[in-house]
Amino acid sequence: MKPTLNAKLYEMKYLILLFTLSILSCSKDDASTHLEANVTNTHIENTFSEQPNDALFLPNGNICVLATSQKHSGLTFNILSETDGELLESKELLPQSNLFARDLLDAQSKYFILADYELTQETRNVKCIEVNTALTYVKTFNINSLHHEVAVKMIKQDNENYIILVNRKNKGTETWGFVLYETNGIEVLNTHEFPHPILQSGSDIIRKQDGSGYYVFAHVIEDPLNSTDFVLYEFDNALQVVQKKYFGGNQYEEARRILEDQTGNIYLFGHSASKDIHHQIYLVKLDSDLNTVYENHYGSEYHDGGQTLCFDENQRLTLIGRTDAPNNTNESIYYLKINADGSEVDHFILGNESLKNRSDIVLHNNGTDYVIGYTTIDNNFTKNIDVYLINY
Repeated sequence: MKPTLNAKLYEMKYLILLFTLSILSCSKDDASTHLEANVTNTHIENTFSEQPNDALFLPNGNICVLATSQKHSGLTFNILSETDGELLESKELLPQSNLFARDLLDAQSKYFILADYELTQETRNVKCIEVNTALTYVKTFNINSLHHEVAVKMIKQDNENYIILVNRKNKGTETWGFVLYETNGIEVLNTHEFPHPILQSGSDIIRKQDGSGYYVFAHVIEDPLNSTDFVLYEFDNALQVVQKKYFGGNQYEEARRILEDQTGNIYLFGHSASKDIHHQIYLVKLDSDLNTVYENHYGSEYHDGGQTLCFDENQRLTLIGRTDAPNNTNESIYYLKINADGSEVDHFILGNESLKNRSDIVLHNNGTDYVIGYTTIDNNFTKNIDVYLINY
């Protein structure tokens, strides 16, 4: 007796159910592969331009965003609610024309702002600004130089001193290298120069978690016939070079950020054109001996590049990039979540598709990623701050 149509349908549904159950039982037992993002956005609207440069969590949990502001030609602290990213307070600081903020350091009992300012049309110098825990101006000192110097990052040493990473365009050679300034927050104590005959641009510096030295991440052109590569410097505590290693392919690479995880693995993050000439988001993971664990390219079919990254409490990485997706006309923010093995968990595009959007800041706390960027709202390059909260 031939089976009826209903029997055939029942048999088909049963087979589909068995197939589905087998797939689920074979999948990795990892909740991160079944994430569903909840995204909220707060747009801080202004008629003047504000560009967020760095951010950190305050002791009360709220977020302090350091911005370069057009309103009074200086710097601004914007205090945001950790709950929804809404603006709670805005504090103006140090009005000065042609001053641009680069980095904000929590020094426990105080904060330091790292900035640079224009001396002439072709020369900038570095400024270090101290503020107290109430975010009120205390004092400042300038790093005077005859060269064009652009501030990058300031970190604390194991004493009361600090290291400042600066990119320098040498006045005599017109080539770029980087400088490490040791300072006590009042004056420069020592200067370590790393000039280059072509181009070497420092992008980030971290202190090793075991306290044995530092890493400086940069990109460099060693051969004028070739493009830029990632370069990683390992320093001891006296800022003497321990080793120097290169990473990347045959095409252009651009360094952005470096992280170290709890077990000493190193992550180098930025752009690469070596796999796709349009540029992709590029991440290199190294073990504690600086051997390559993986090098992964991420992104869309359009122009992409990595900007910044952070860990969440599950040791997954949140990668923030810029992209011309989805329509290859205006820049958007590319959000990507990956597992410890570098495999993608989730990605999506943030920002207004009809305007230019960008983010160089991501923080994480208590299950939430805080992506802080800006939207360019008109042809005069007026920037307004955007805050995205992403949780799963």
